[in-house]
Amino acid sequence: MNSKFSFYSKLLVISISYLSLGLVLPAMSLIVVSKGFPLPYLGIAIMCMSLSTILFEVPSGIFCDAKGRQMGFEIGMIFVFIGTSLLLFTSFPLLCIGFAINGMGRAFTSGSLDALLIEEGQSNGGKIEDTVFALEVSSSLSLALGALLGGYLLSLGSTGPRLTHIVLEGRLLLVGINIILTPLLIAKEVRMENPRNFSSQVSLVFKGLRSQPRIFAYITSVVVQGVLLFSLETFWQPYIKELLASDSQLWILGMVVSSLFLMTILGSTIGKFLLRIISAKKLYILLFIADLFLVALLSRSTRLGVFLLLFLLIYVVLGALSITGGTLLNQRVDNSLRSSVLSLSSFSVQAGGLLSSLSSIVILSYVDISGFWLITAIGSIIAILFISRRI
Repeated sequence: MNSKFSFYSKLLVISISYLSLGLVLPAMSLIVVSKGFPLPYLGIAIMCMSLSTILFEVPSGIFCDAKGRQMGFEIGMIFVFIGTSLLLFTSFPLLCIGFAINGMGRAFTSGSLDALLIEEGQSNGGKIEDTVFALEVSSSLSLALGALLGGYLLSLGSTGPRLTHIVLEGRLLLVGINIILTPLLIAKEVRMENPRNFSSQVSLVFKGLRSQPRIFAYITSVVVQGVLLFSLETFWQPYIKELLASDSQLWILGMVVSSLFLMTILGSTIGKFLLRIISAKKLYILLFIADLFLVALLSRSTRLGVFLLLFLLIYVVLGALSITGGTLLNQRVDNSLRSSVLSLSSFSVQAGGLLSSLSSIVILSYVDISGFWLITAIGSIIAILFISRRI
């Protein structure tokens, strides 16, 4: 197979996956609420997805390294299709199962084809940062387009329990297309001469982490990223929704989500340029601290225009941080561990999100959202300064 066709076929399948995810982002909080369940039920449903993702993130990466990345991605897409189908029902237990199965699908798809692309780029003499940049841009653009389309479809949906059905049906269509395209466009990998079983791959991962403490330090810093991301993403939608006149303006949520992903593309471009003049390690730490300072400023903003400007700027820096962190990690990890370590990195984001959710329950009992963001920023700056010496 032509190397360029192979590269772009994988990129196409990954992009469709992110497009389908972006489609439901503006409707995620409404899937449960629109069916008449109160907000605490939404928290339970989201928790089911988060816990499922956390539980399967690392095992799925190990599976992909041991048995094949294409197979792991295909399994993930099937899980997403089944889970999304269950979100069409009005039974709360079925909704929770649907969210949990979607979490399993997210775990299996994260880092699978990405690892294949990075290895393919290296084998063809390409630079890691170029492949990471291509992945960042394609994923962010697909998420942005999906969110824009999802917001538009949401405004066309029926009122009541079927409000989000048109969005969910659109995702089912895209995921179904991907399930068909994956085996047609992406060949199964030729495994190593001595294929590994699951237990031996687990041993190899632990051995690799013990011999590379800098990778473990980076993974720890990703937990802090998860805290930062979830502290922002959990609370901006309620803030915006209160400013809307009616549900017919819910398409604005799609516009905001879309803008955030476009900002990450801009940030990725800036990050790729900066990597030419600053080492990945130094740039990663500088960008991390800069973003946390922006969050601290955001917490003190009192005008909507200033708030939105800072919010978008935070995502520009996050885009640069993402490509820098991805380059730093992939420069240090061996091909035999790539999917496992990438899944471990995704696991760390989810763990940070869970930590953010738990801490918010306590902190928000004493301060408002702006106070929570300020405490998160200060605590994260202290944590990243401590971790930076070991990265």
